[in-house]
Amino acid sequence: MTDAMPPTEVHDFAVRSLALDTILVTYRSIRRHPGGGTEKTTLRSSSWKLVDGRWQMLFHQGTVIPP
Repeated sequence: MTDAMPPTEVHDFAVRSLALDTILVTYRSIRRHPGGGTEKTTLRSSSWKLVDGRWQMLFHQGTVIPP
């Protein structure tokens, strides 16, 4: 039997334009484990660039916030 991954909540989602073809996406993710146990909060950011008509992720970073 395998444990299913708990659902992830997304909060404070924001998109900032850095240039005509470049954006920065930031958000906070929360994963609550079943049974009301631990909770993991992570601050996340991704940079995206429009290349040949398609958005491509250049970089993604996540920082776990201690409880």
